[in-house]
Amino acid sequence: MSERKPVSRKKRRTRGTGSLRTPASAPSRAASQSGGKRQVRVPDERRPVRRKRRRMSVKLYAAVMAVLVLGVAVTLCFTVFFNIQTITVTGDSRYDSEQIIKTAGILEGDNLLLADLQAAQKKLLTELPYLETAHIRRKLPTGLSIEVSEAQPEFTFAIDGKYAVVNHAGKVLELTDTPMQSIPLVQGLSFLEAKEGQHYELEKKDKEIILSDLTNALRENTLLDKTSEIDFSDPVDIRVEYGQNVTMLLGSGSEIDAKIAVGKAAMEKKAEEAAGKKMTLILTATQATVKIEELSE
Repeated sequence: MSERKPVSRKKRRTRGTGSLRTPASAPSRAASQSGGKRQVRVPDERRPVRRKRRRMSVKLYAAVMAVLVLGVAVTLCFTVFFNIQTITVTGDSRYDSEQIIKTAGILEGDNLLLADLQAAQKKLLTELPYLETAHIRRKLPTGLSIEVSEAQPEFTFAIDGKYAVVNHAGKVLELTDTPMQSIPLVQGLSFLEAKEGQHYELEKKDKEIILSDLTNALRENTLLDKTSEIDFSDPVDIRVEYGQNVTMLLGSGSEIDAKIAVGKAAMEKKAEEAAGKKMTLILTATQATVKIEELSE
């Protein structure tokens, strides 16, 4: 018998997980087998960077253009547009419109947006003392309005041979050589400063507080309009002259409001008895001692 020759079996290549072909060696082997004809594409990592740079360039360009446009717009606003064409003045005042506008220092042709309204208002109240308030407002695109009100005199202060007319807030409205007859004359106070258009300053601040309390008490009891004089010459015996024939002695500056209320009640009670006579009221916070005398000729 003849011997059988062994049959050689070729190893079969399988696909999938049991394959002899590995991911790393397959491309290189395929390339070598094809004699270099097959090329493997490697991803270009520079392309995303280039796209990102292009996007950044576009954004930068847009930002620069926006800044330029904004700059041109702002320049036009402050040079060509919003220039003042009309200025109106409203409100009651002893000063005419021309004087108010000139004092404010804002004129037609000035730029509306650059005008310093706060400084102009302060200038008006200082240089035109009889202005109680001054409000300046922009009216876009080219208008400006100034609204004012008149300050009302409330006291005349005796100061070194002159007289300072002041309003309720203590602002000096004017300095005169004679007292204003229609408002109370305040005497016996020492001043550090009293300039027109500014608040007066006393040497003793406590006297200013007492005067304010006294003023409020007289106003609340409807006595201020007929008060003719307030005298602080004696610090422990403040004197108030009311009308033509009533004198109120308040003592010190404590409990002013209560003393004025007691004084008003006493005046009303003794009004008929004191008609045509002089009445003196010595006041405390709880009672009034009333003296009635004939008027001296």
